[in-house]
Amino acid sequence: MKRLITLLLLMPVLLFAQVDEDEAPETQSTFFAALDSTSQESQPEIPLLLSWTKTPSAQMKAQVRKINFNAKLDNSFVFKGQNILSVSTEFSQDDYRRQDKVVENRKGNLSFSNQDIAGFKTNFGMMDNWSEDTIVNSGGIKNVNKSDLKQANIGISKDSYQTGDV
Repeated sequence: MKRLITLLLLMPVLLFAQVDEDEAPETQSTFFAALDSTSQESQPEIPLLLSWTKTPSAQMKAQVRKINFNAKLDNSFVFKGQNILSVSTEFSQDDYRRQDKVVENRKGNLSFSNQDIAGFKTNFGMMDNWSEDTIVNSGGIKNVNKSDLKQANIGISKDSYQTGDV
């Protein structure tokens, strides 16, 4: 289940990988050729993906009591029609020096929002928060505390209601 959620969170990265035009293959797939043939010539072509913002970060901190490692990757995609898809993944690990203790956290967040479809605005979000706290005491007994929180939400709203003349 964890691998499936990780794959779903990283899917936009795999789908929208950047390819240089010089390195792109000369042939088009039949799917894209069919899409090109159905487009109307009178309308200017607007790209599906308008912008992509990637923000990676990593940090390692050695303190007196523990060593902390954090890594984070945020992706934000803006599509035509101002539809926004955001994917965020985070990993952290705390390794304590004087104890045999390791705390590991993994977080993932996927959200989508659009500006207007038939007068409605929609928001969709998914979140996964996993953590594991492992302690081995001086007698060699291992204590493991795990938590796994999954959450999904969807919201639909209409900004303004208009009525006819009374």
